[in-house]
Amino acid sequence: MRIRLDLVMTIFVGAFLSLSLAEGGENISASNRSNSISHPFLAADYFGNRMVRVDAEGAVLWSYEAPHPQDVWLLPNGNVLFCHQLGAKIAAPDLTYHIRRQKDPKAKDRTKIVWEFKTEKPNEVHSCQPLANGGVLVGVSSKSPVLLEMNAKGKIVKTIAIQTNQQKIHSQMRGVRKTKAGTYLVGQNKEGLVREYNASGKVIREIPLKGSNPYLAIRLDDGNTLIACGDGNRIVEIDPAGKIVWQLRKDDIPGNPLCFVAGLQLLPNGNLVICNYSGGNHGEAGAQPQIFEITGDKRLVWQFDEYPRFQHFTHVQLLDIPGNVVTGEIVR
Repeated sequence: MRIRLDLVMTIFVGAFLSLSLAEGGENISASNRSNSISHPFLAADYFGNRMVRVDAEGAVLWSYEAPHPQDVWLLPNGNVLFCHQLGAKIAAPDLTYHIRRQKDPKAKDRTKIVWEFKTEKPNEVHSCQPLANGGVLVGVSSKSPVLLEMNAKGKIVKTIAIQTNQQKIHSQMRGVRKTKAGTYLVGQNKEGLVREYNASGKVIREIPLKGSNPYLAIRLDDGNTLIACGDGNRIVEIDPAGKIVWQLRKDDIPGNPLCFVAGLQLLPNGNLVICNYSGGNHGEAGAQPQIFEITGDKRLVWQFDEYPRFQHFTHVQLLDIPGNVVTGEIVR
C-alpha cells in the first residue's frame, strides 16, 4: 500500500501532544490547540519514563511508570502491551484512577500486570509486538542479541539469533516487526540497514540506508517497506527491487525539520503518523512543532506544539482508528 499523494498524512513529531502529567491529569484548553484536530492516543514517553493514554480532549486517562519505554500497543481486550529497558509487560490499566484521585488524593492505582518478561543489565529491550497466536515478540539486545517469541504464559517458544557487527549493546537494534509472511524486519540502527530474517533465522534481505540509522521498518500490503530512518532525518518507502518510491526529507517542510524519526502508524485512509524523537543528542527539544500534518505532496496544513508537557515519545498509537493490532489491521 503506497502512501498516496492525494491523501493527508499526519506526523506526530517529538513529544506527541505534550499533555500534562500532573496528578489527576489535565485538559488542554482550546487556546493551546492549533485547530480542532484531535485524537485519543496511547504513547511511550522515553524520557518521561512512562506510558500514557490520553483522550481526544487532552485529559490523561492513564499513566504507568517504566524505565525508558519504547514500544506500546493497545490490545483488543483493553490491556496494554509495552516494552521498557529491561523487559516487557502487559498491563490491565485502571482508567478510573486519575478521575478518582481528583476526588480522593489517597486513591490508589489499580493497574495490574498480567504478563511479564524480564531481562538483566547490560541487556536492553527496544521493541515488542503482539502476535496473532496470542503471544508476544520481543527484541533483546545483548552479547548474543535475539528475537524471542513467547506464548501467553511467558514461555519462550522461538528464538531467532540476530546478526550484527556491533559490540555495543545499545547500538545493535531498535524496532522489530514480524510480517504477515512470517519473516522478521529488524532496524539494525548503527549498521545503517534493515535486515529481514526468515522463520529459520536466515538473513534473506538487507536494505542499506546510507547516512541513516534505521529505527523501524514496516512491510506494507503491496510488498513495499516503510522505514523510519532515525538520525537520517527522513522516511522512505522502498519497493521489493530496492527503489525508493516515496520519501520525506529533513527540510521538506520549511521551518519544521525532522529530528530522529521513530515510530510510525499508517492509517487506513493512507495518512501517516510519525513520532519524531528529539531527546538526548538527537535534536533540540521544543525547537520545532511536535506534530505536523502535511499533504502527500508535502504541503503543511496543521501543526501542534506542546513541549515540555510531555517529554520525548518513541511510539504512538491512535485510538480512534478501527482495527485489530493482533491481526495486523493496525499498521505500525
